[in-house]
Amino acid sequence: MVEDLKEVEERARLAALHGEEDMSKMVVHLVKGIWLGIEDEKSELKKENIKLEKELSRSRTDALKEVRQLKASHP
Repeated sequence: MVEDLKEVEERARLAALHGEEDMSKMVVHLVKGIWLGIEDEKSELKKENIKLEKELSRSRTDALKEVRQLKASHP
């Protein structure tokens, strides 16, 4: 995400150096780049959250199996 933001900032800087005077256009590019970076990060966080929830579910299941086995072996 930081690399994407730097790329967008560099493009805006180059546009300003080349005489592009429409500041709103540069702002739109910056905001769009930031927004896309946020969306990418959000997507990655969702994927990681799903992975962690699956791992938690497996751990709970394993723990319940162990409890049942302990109870069965010690009536």
